[in-house]
Amino acid sequence: MSYVLAVDLGGTRFRAALVDARGDIAHSCFIDSPARTGLAAQPGWDEIDADAWWGGLQALAEALAAQADAAFNAVEAIAICGVTRTQVFIDAHGAAIRPAITWRDTRAAADVGAWLASTPSSHPEHAQINAFHPWARVAWLLHAEPEHAARVRMVLEPKDYLNFRLTGRAVSDTVSMARLAAAATAGPECADLLTAAGANPAWVPRLLDPLEVVGAVQAGL
Repeated sequence: MSYVLAVDLGGTRFRAALVDARGDIAHSCFIDSPARTGLAAQPGWDEIDADAWWGGLQALAEALAAQADAAFNAVEAIAICGVTRTQVFIDAHGAAIRPAITWRDTRAAADVGAWLASTPSSHPEHAQINAFHPWARVAWLLHAEPEHAARVRMVLEPKDYLNFRLTGRAVSDTVSMARLAAAATAGPECADLLTAAGANPAWVPRLLDPLEVVGAVQAGL
């Protein structure tokens, strides 16, 4: 019998299971999600070290391998889902530049209106933007941490980052990246909102169907 290693990166729990072809769970385990950072230093900040997610995935795999024994060797695929509206900024070498800005973060609330004022109000995504929108997080990075913004080559969601570490392929999907992709698309007779903010639309990775295969796990993992 073969299995899928199914992984769910949640806000409080990080879970993994071996699921068979019938959809039955043969083995499962969980750990607490990585600790959030930045909470005390700055009001409204909510960050997580993206590499802590990678360490968590490794810990879950090791725990399942010990628990399931030979069954773990029958894993034929990995399927990862997780929290969204969270931005991992990666550089040209694929490294996370700074802690990921999570779905709870409100740091852009005070300034997002002013930043939007200099962008095309006719853009279809303009009315959708608030402090939780990925465009607002990008705008914050450009204004508050220009040295980090200068290094950005891609913006990923948490499960995208794990998939990237597994496969070496930096991609996302049409659902979890929908809002940033919309901001990176030119509107009727107006520029895209990323360009208007001073960012690069190429920061949006290639988008796959949510069920499309990302790629093979790299050798040695």
